[in-house]
Amino acid sequence: MSPYYAIGAFIGKIISIAGLLSFLFGFFSKSFLTVLIGVVVAAFLDAVIVMILKGGQGNFGFSFFMALGASCLVGFLTFFLRSKIRKRKAQKKEHQKIKEYGENINEETRNKNK
Repeated sequence: MSPYYAIGAFIGKIISIAGLLSFLFGFFSKSFLTVLIGVVVAAFLDAVIVMILKGGQGNFGFSFFMALGASCLVGFLTFFLRSKIRKRKAQKKEHQKIKEYGENINEETRNKNK
């Protein structure tokens, strides 16, 4: 098997059902375990659909492992990027609360001194 064929199959799996479903699992899930289960289900579903479309002719193992690799890449990358964004928003919100609390205390202190 040519390495170009393997690279093409991998890229094809990224933009197939496996890539789409794993992206959705990575984007909407809040748990790593949920993403992991979703990635495996997406890869299996993609491999089964490919085997059905080929009429049972083909290499199920190769198709499944290519779909699994592509799903892991897309799903986990999406999950980790999304969790970083969520964490950054939460930190920003907490920082804003602390800032408002500090300003409130400063205002109370100024009013006491008058």
